[in-house]
Amino acid sequence: MKKTLSLLLALVLVLGSFTSVFAAMPETDVEVAELLQELGILLGNASGDLMLDKDLKRAEAVVLLSRLMKAEDTAKKFSVDDLPFDDIASELYQHYIAWAYANGYAAGKSATKFDPEGDLTAQQFATFLLRALGYEIDAKAYKNAFETAKELGLFEGLNLGKETVLKRKHMARMTFNALYVPMKDSEVTLGEFLELELPQEEPEVPATLEAEVVADNLK
Repeated sequence: MKKTLSLLLALVLVLGSFTSVFAAMPETDVEVAELLQELGILLGNASGDLMLDKDLKRAEAVVLLSRLMKAEDTAKKFSVDDLPFDDIASELYQHYIAWAYANGYAAGKSATKFDPEGDLTAQQFATFLLRALGYEIDAKAYKNAFETAKELGLFEGLNLGKETVLKRKHMARMTFNALYVPMKDSEVTLGEFLELELPQEEPEVPATLEAEVVADNLK
C-alpha cells in the first residue's frame, strides 16, 4: 500500500511540474498578442491598445524586426546621416529605418521615399521574419519568400495569400510562430536565441505510466 501511495504521489508531483513548465499555449489572436506584449516584442499605443485589427505599417515592422534581432538598443540610436528618405516625419522611426536600410533589411519604395505609413503584405513581412531567422533575402530569394515561410510554419493558423495586406493580428501570429522556428543552419529556435521563456505544448501522460500504476495496485 505504501509503495502504491508513493507512486501516486510521485505521479502527482510530475504532473504538477508539467503544468508549471508547459504553460498553456495561446490560442486566440488576443492571447497571442498579449503574450508578445509580455515578452516586450509587441507594444500598443499610449492607452495600451494593441490595435490588432489595424493594418500593419512598414515602419512598425522595422521596429519589430530590430527586437527580433536583439538590436533595438542599436537601432533606436542609429545614425541618420546616410538615410536617403525624406518622408519619415517621426524622428524615432528615422533611426530604426536608418538601421534597417544600412544593414540591408529594408529598402525604400523609391530612392527618396520609404513610405513608413504604407501597408505591408504577407510576403513582405515574411521576408522580415526570415531575415530575423538568419536567412539572406536577395531579389531571387524574395520571389520564394512566401513559400519558404510557409514551409517553415510561419503561416500556421493563418489563411493568407502573398498579397494579403496584413493586420497587426496577422503580424502577431506570424511572429509568434517564428519564435518556435530554428534559426538557419541551427537547431536553436528564434525564441531560444532571444532567451525567451515560451509556453510549450503539454505532453500527454504515457499510457505505460498509467498501466504501471494499475499494475502496482494489484500487488
